[in-house]
Amino acid sequence: MKLNNLSKNDLEIIKDCLIFSEDERVFPGWEFETLFGISRERFSAVSKEWPAVDSESQDVDMAVIGCLNNILGYLHMSDKDWKNNFSFTPNELLKILRNIE
Repeated sequence: MKLNNLSKNDLEIIKDCLIFSEDERVFPGWEFETLFGISRERFSAVSKEWPAVDSESQDVDMAVIGCLNNILGYLHMSDKDWKNNFSFTPNELLKILRNIE
């Protein structure tokens, strides 16, 4: 995963997404590992270390890319719900995802 071309703001947005995705109400335990490809415990370890992570780690790759993809494509939020949960737009998040892949 390419992290060196991300701004400080981009890294903060990813951190916000990781924290949001850890919430059991957002992604229940019964589907978490299926959606992300890693356990919630391993995901949480990445979230706690972010942004001081090993960008070559498969867990980091799966947690971050899975997180951004699931927020953008799996969750179905109204504009109002999005604004209540995030301080950035879906387009900003998509741009970050494209920059790290």
